[in-house]
Amino acid sequence: MNAVVQQRLTEMWESPHIVRGWFATVDHKTVGKRYLAAAFIFLLIGGVEALIMRLQLSRANEALITPEMYDQLFTMRGMTMIYWYAAPVLSGFRSGQFSCRKKSTLCWHLWNREIST
Repeated sequence: MNAVVQQRLTEMWESPHIVRGWFATVDHKTVGKRYLAAAFIFLLIGGVEALIMRLQLSRANEALITPEMYDQLFTMRGMTMIYWYAAPVLSGFRSGQFSCRKKSTLCWHLWNREIST
């Protein structure tokens, strides 16, 4: 393969090093990391919802939120933790690891080491 063809292929298939390139990538490791980052954000949001619920229940006749708001918050926290946390976490690990396992188990170990560093 000559240098011109290789340069053209690199320009065509390499992800640009800008924000648009980060969002437009199809690399399974990058997509998996984005899923995990989004899941962590929603885990924090679910934690804040749980904190508000626990503050409401901390004392008898606490008037932090109304009973209707408590019911809505209880439902919303359940939805947050299942749909916005659990599903992205599972998808993130699946995107990052499952397609690697097809190639080799070494790729799975490399991906795990890359996440932990």
